[in-house]
Amino acid sequence: MLPASPPSVELTSPRVGWRHEGLGRVFGGLALLAIGGPFVASVLILVVADLLGHEGLRSHSFHALTVVIPGALVALGLALVSVFLSTTPVSRRGPVRVAAGAGGLRLAVGAAERWIPRVEVRSGLVLPEPRMRVELHLRRGQVLDVQVASEEEGARLLAGLGIGPAERRVAISLGGVHRELVAGCAGLPALMTLWLVVLGGLFGHIGAALAMAWLALTLVPTWLLRRAARPTQVVVGSDGVRVERSFSTAWLPYAELTEIRKDGDALLLVSQKSGTLVLETGEAQSDAVAVRI
Repeated sequence: MLPASPPSVELTSPRVGWRHEGLGRVFGGLALLAIGGPFVASVLILVVADLLGHEGLRSHSFHALTVVIPGALVALGLALVSVFLSTTPVSRRGPVRVAAGAGGLRLAVGAAERWIPRVEVRSGLVLPEPRMRVELHLRRGQVLDVQVASEEEGARLLAGLGIGPAERRVAISLGGVHRELVAGCAGLPALMTLWLVVLGGLFGHIGAALAMAWLALTLVPTWLLRRAARPTQVVVGSDGVRVERSFSTAWLPYAELTEIRKDGDALLLVSQKSGTLVLETGEAQSDAVAVRI
């Protein structure tokens, strides 16, 4: 039901798109399960067979490994679906009339309208790339992209929804957003095969203890590889800059930030307390990041 109170901000957007990041994460998890499930099942069957002294059960462990290659093909398909759902918006080409108020957001194309209650909007931020837009994260994992004319227009839209200056931020990702999924799907079978060859060559017979070692030596490096592949995220807020790396997070309040300068493809943030923080932004993003800080 549409609200009776008038909206506080109205604008016309050339494009509004929906992305399903939550569903994309589900398919990403299913991709890792498809490629890693047979391996984990094989190890567990082998451990149970050794504990029970059941030689017939050991053969099922190796049968489970025969599903790894079909599982990798299924994982590839699921990963592609994950990437599509997370990055490809289902767009409503404009003009789209957008009205934002304390009660929520109304989108209208011709005579068709859609109402999004304010309680469904979890957070919002302004993104400058690849085009200026407001990204609204909704409950249930949906993301709404509203293309705007300028950063100021995006800020007005957030203000109309009651997302105040303290909650507004600009988030810039330095790197591909799906490197983590690719690293996990590629790294798991590669490490699994590598350690199988190494342990098999060293010990010949792989029993329960070696199977558990095989599992650990595969899963732990795969997790580290996925973490290392995460792109650096620079979040510019109202009171400082947060830099989220693979294994660390740095917080630089504006009060402590003394200098911002470019050094080739890198951007240097100089803090009077934390020293110099180097961001490998690339030539194209250096100016964009510096201006917003």
